[in-house]
Amino acid sequence: MFIKQLLVYPVKSLSPLQVSKWEVTERGLKYDRKWMLVDEKGTFITQRKYPQLVHIGVDIKEQGLVFHHDKESVEANFNSFNIHDRAKVWEDEVTILKSDSHADQFFSNYLNIKCSLVMMQDDALRERKYNKGKVNLSDRLPFLVVNNESVNWLNKQFSSPVTPLHFRPNIIVDGVDPFEEDSWKSFGTSSVKMIAESQCMRCKMINVNPLTGEVSEKPLQELAAHRKMKDGVAFGVLASPVNTGILRVNEQIDVKL
Repeated sequence: MFIKQLLVYPVKSLSPLQVSKWEVTERGLKYDRKWMLVDEKGTFITQRKYPQLVHIGVDIKEQGLVFHHDKESVEANFNSFNIHDRAKVWEDEVTILKSDSHADQFFSNYLNIKCSLVMMQDDALRERKYNKGKVNLSDRLPFLVVNNESVNWLNKQFSSPVTPLHFRPNIIVDGVDPFEEDSWKSFGTSSVKMIAESQCMRCKMINVNPLTGEVSEKPLQELAAHRKMKDGVAFGVLASPVNTGILRVNEQIDVKL
């Protein structure tokens, strides 16, 4: 089994960066979901309500983030996030930093609502039982791993095909039978080890086409027909890092069952 793709989502619910290698910190992939958009009440904003977010591109530069849509772009420097505040991700209230950059207006204009781009503080903790609370702004855990062969299996059952990107993974693996990932206890490369904490219970987010932003109810409905578990509709593995290091595309992965 090997790493087929590595994906970093700097901003929660925006498009990912596809990378060939990336640093793993104690919170997962560096910069992954370190930022998010919040409304006037400080509640997180996602594609569940605003699927058009798939059309906003993001790049990481030396000084900060650069967002682009069509011919418009805006930069948010790292050092501009200096206004302390609180925000909500599901049931968690987290310590964040707001910015005085032009990014807030860029996103407010695009979504036609007043919103802000915020960054999680480096030392902020979540009320999570996993990874000692060292989780950025992802829904549950630092890593989401998807098996490409499991996606291929689904597409033989589904009326409309999906891609691994529908499931917003950080790591896409290949070279292993469909759904073997359900039984993993731990896994990793020669340098980076991870603990498989639980299956990922899916929501209507997978109904958003990651390329077009079009929404269809079929992906979640059809997934439920094959992957309904006691706690929900499962697909993919949620994991925590054991140590820091570098992950690389095409690296071999070993598994402990």
